[in-house]
Amino acid sequence: MRKLNRVLHLGLAAALLAGCTTGPHVAVSTDWRENLKSTDPDLRVYALRVLVERGEKDALPFLLDRLEDDEPQVRMFAFHAVCSLAGEPIRYTPYGSEAVRAAELAELRKRWPKPPTGGAGATEPKPAQAPAPEPAAPTPAPGPTETKQ
Repeated sequence: MRKLNRVLHLGLAAALLAGCTTGPHVAVSTDWRENLKSTDPDLRVYALRVLVERGEKDALPFLLDRLEDDEPQVRMFAFHAVCSLAGEPIRYTPYGSEAVRAAELAELRKRWPKPPTGGAGATEPKPAQAPAPEPAAPTPAPGPTETKQ
């Protein structure tokens, strides 16, 4: 029975990661933080997928909140999103008991703490911008004019 449950969980995870969800049922915000906090689990999953596709590593501390999500499929997507953005596997059990998940999450929060509210990094990561052009070299001031006599 345990093997069957494991196979079902892996199959569900594979189907979800392949995009076999119906998509969000509410309006999608342009603010990824609002989408991560949405009441619609499909929208929360959508936000996770977008952040991974964009490679938003600055969002890692905020993705950890979704590891505590009430919906198991959101926790599973958050787990895969954190692994993808971190570039390495993490120690977390999306379907573990609440106590096990809380202990593992506490360790992850030490590694990726949230920035202080209103501080640097507290806003949505901005797309890279081209560097500002260097100022032109100053033109030499005209010297005293010489008059020939």
